[in-house]
Amino acid sequence: GSAWIADAAKDSTVEMTVAQGNGYKYAEALGDDVSSVVLLATGSGIAPLKAVVESGDLKSKSPKLYYGARNQAQMAFQDKFKDWEAKGVEVIPVLSQPEGSWEGKKGYIQDCLKEDLKDGSKAAALLCGVNDMVKSAKEVLKDAGVSDSNVLMNF
Repeated sequence: GSAWIADAAKDSTVEMTVAQGNGYKYAEALGDDVSSVVLLATGSGIAPLKAVVESGDLKSKSPKLYYGARNQAQMAFQDKFKDWEAKGVEVIPVLSQPEGSWEGKKGYIQDCLKEDLKDGSKAAALLCGVNDMVKSAKEVLKDAGVSDSNVLMNF
């Protein structure tokens, strides 16, 4: 995780690289035939999708964000969820190893998506996260009828 940077001593050296990926080319891909957009993020994969959510560009597409983390302490941007929902994005946090009194969804985001998405013929998806999630989510999306050309990744 990224806890190491929060715990780093003052004057620590941090090596950085340029941002990777090409971003989401959703402006070209999400035409009038797409009425809903599913956003799937795990862990730090929320960062690129945060930018998409906060842009407001998907408001007319009934966006739904499935955001997965191991536990609530590792789920970034929880303080933004209400703002995102005010922008028209339904936020579905999912914990794979919930602790305490968690009342939200449990398990993996691709499994929650499978329960929810029955007809993806007019849907698109933006994915960012661990390879296993991406691979499984692509299968769920395909089985629901989401066109391969409507499944976008930032890399």
